[in-house]
Amino acid sequence: MAAMQTLKRRIPPKMRPFAAAGILAFGYLIALHPVSGPLGGIPFFFLGWLVPTFLQFTLAFGIAGLVPGKPLGKALVFCVALITLVMLPNAGRLIDWMRYDPATEIQLTGQGQGIPNVPYNPHTSLILSDSPWLSRWTIGWNEACFCLYFEPSDSSNYLDRLDLLLLRMGLRDKFGSTPFRKHLPQGYQLTEHIEADGEAHVTLVLAVYQGKQLRGIFRHRHLPKSLLGHRQSSLSWRNLNEDFLNRAGDMLLRASLMNKIISLYLGPSFFPEAELIEFIRATMPIQPSPS
Repeated sequence: MAAMQTLKRRIPPKMRPFAAAGILAFGYLIALHPVSGPLGGIPFFFLGWLVPTFLQFTLAFGIAGLVPGKPLGKALVFCVALITLVMLPNAGRLIDWMRYDPATEIQLTGQGQGIPNVPYNPHTSLILSDSPWLSRWTIGWNEACFCLYFEPSDSSNYLDRLDLLLLRMGLRDKFGSTPFRKHLPQGYQLTEHIEADGEAHVTLVLAVYQGKQLRGIFRHRHLPKSLLGHRQSSLSWRNLNEDFLNRAGDMLLRASLMNKIISLYLGPSFFPEAELIEFIRATMPIQPSPS
C-alpha cells in the first residue's frame, strides 16, 4: 500500500486516468494470456467483459481533464472523446464500408445456360465479420479442461447471422450443433467458400445441395478482405496462444458497450438479409416467412 501511495503521488493528477487505462489494458492482456493460468483466467471470465468499456470511459475522462474550462465544456469534450475512441480503431473498416459497393447474385439450376460447379465443402473454417464496429472474437469456456479459448463472436459473424436466419425460417434444428449445414431438411446442405475478388475484396459463395446435386448458388461480391478471418478447429487452451495480440487487442478495442450500442443504431451491416431470404426460399423445400 505504501508503494502504491508513493507511485500515486509521483503521477500528476491529470495523468492518473491515463495510467489507470494503461493498467487496465495490461491487466486485461495478462489475465487473458495462458501464462497467468487460472489465477488470471477465472477473474477474466467473470470481469473481463467490463474492461473494454471502462478503458474507453477512463481515457475519455482523462482527455476531458486536460481541457481547462467549466464542467459543461468538459462534459462536451468527454462525449466527443468517447465517440472518437470508439471510431478511431475502426477507421480502416469504416473506410472499407464507405467504399463498399454491394452486389449479390442468385443463380438457380435450370435457369439460363446452367450454373458453374462450385467446391463441395461440407465444413469450412471461415469467419466473415458483418459489422465494422464489433470484435470478431469472444472468449469461450470449456469445463472439461477448465480453460478459455478464442471463438468467433455470434454478434458480428456473417455466417452465424445466417445460421440464426435459417433458425427463424424453421430450416435448422434449434438444438443442433453450430454448423448450420448439418441440420437442414431432407438431405439439403448449405456450404460456403471464398473466392478472390481483386486485391482488396473477396466474394462469398453459398451453395445449396440436395444430396450431391447443386440446386443454386448465392454470390456476395465486393466484400472487403479486412472482414475475413479463420475459425479455429480445436477448442483447447492453445487457441489463446495463436495470434494472441491481434485477437485480444481486437476484443479490447471493440468489445465494449459503446461499440454494441453504435452497431445497433448506426450500423453499417454487410449482411444482405432480404437477398438471402429470397435465395433460401428459392432453393429449400420449407419456406415460412421469418418471424
